[in-house]
Amino acid sequence: MSAFIVENKTINRILTYLELNQHQNGQWESRRLKEAGYDITTQDGLTVLGQTMLNLNTDAVDQRYDEKNNREFVGKYNFKTIPVDRIQALKSLRCLIYQCLEGDIPEREFFKLMDAISYQWMYAIINDMEAFQTADWG
Repeated sequence: MSAFIVENKTINRILTYLELNQHQNGQWESRRLKEAGYDITTQDGLTVLGQTMLNLNTDAVDQRYDEKNNREFVGKYNFKTIPVDRIQALKSLRCLIYQCLEGDIPEREFFKLMDAISYQWMYAIINDMEAFQTADWG
């Protein structure tokens, strides 16, 4: 498996969806992130969360290739709202998670939180599908 550092637009998509969804179906995610010390109600809070995602991804790539990426080269993350729908947000989050499946990263609490959020999003998408709504219960 190869790993790479995701683009800022990948993280922007994830955070934009978190920001837009926090007052609708995203209360579970907002609560879990707040318990972990992240505030998604402010631009600064989203930037901190995005930087944490970028750092986790960089750590994974470092472990995969036994290297030490220069954090200045990788850069500082600054959140920017961009257009996104929930399918793209989920795909972007799953991409980030996949790129972080290296070394000890999957054992870290922040990784586990991102993974749990992705499954919450998957459930919400499936739950809203007509085929799911009309399927027999049991």
